Amino acid sequence: MHDTSFLSNACTKRRTVLSALTAAVALSAGLVSTADANAKVTDKSRAPSRSQLVRLNEYDPMIRHFASLSYGARGARVPSNYVRALVLGESSARKHATSHKGARGLTQIMPATGQAAIEGLLEMHTDFLYVEREALESFTAMDLYDPAMNLLIASYLTAGYHRQYGGSSELVTAAWNAGPQAVRRHGNTTPPYKETHQLIDRVHGYMRFFESGPFTATVGHHWNSPGWNRAFDSNF
Repeated sequence: MHDTSFLSNACTKRRTVLSALTAAVALSAGLVSTADANAKVTDKSRAPSRSQLVRLNEYDPMIRHFASLSYGARGARVPSNYVRALVLGESSARKHATSHKGARGLTQIMPATGQAAIEGLLEMHTDFLYVEREALESFTAMDLYDPAMNLLIASYLTAGYHRQYGGSSELVTAAWNAGPQAVRRHGNTTPPYKETHQLIDRVHGYMRFFESGPFTATVGHHWNSPGWNRAFDSNF
């Protein structure tokens, strides 16, 4: 049985997020002045479209919950804004997205990568809220299209990368796209792959939007503990 106070708080937070989304959508749809937009979003930020924001909002309660957890023996964690940016950068928040290489779901996870992460998650004795232990035990590649399963695996993996690479969002994204082995082969620097650099640019652009735009400015302090998105290394 789950703590019902959490559900009540979640409803309140969801209403707050919806209000923030209205402001963010107004910005991306051109319903605020150019001067206001320039004041809130840097030139290098990437403003999501209205449809992207609407889709992302559906998954935001799960993103916030999974980003609030610590993973592994060393308690690795990942900022919620990074997960939001990764979802938009990889799939534009489309849960049935599939790459030509076979990566699946919101954050584009390969089946083998997902299976390896499941083994680590099964070692944790944590209430994942949106994903039951039975679902982890019976995991198949098709489960990567389930938003909760996909986001849980992505949070687990990127939290580990965050700790491994000292908070460098560039290396975390490089490891996500090209694999930690590729990062290691290139001396713990970003591999010279066009696809990897394109994803890094997208993820960084969306992160800048969430960190400096009306979305975070309006409700950032409500989503998690005060200062959550600044409690990590400044690279994130």
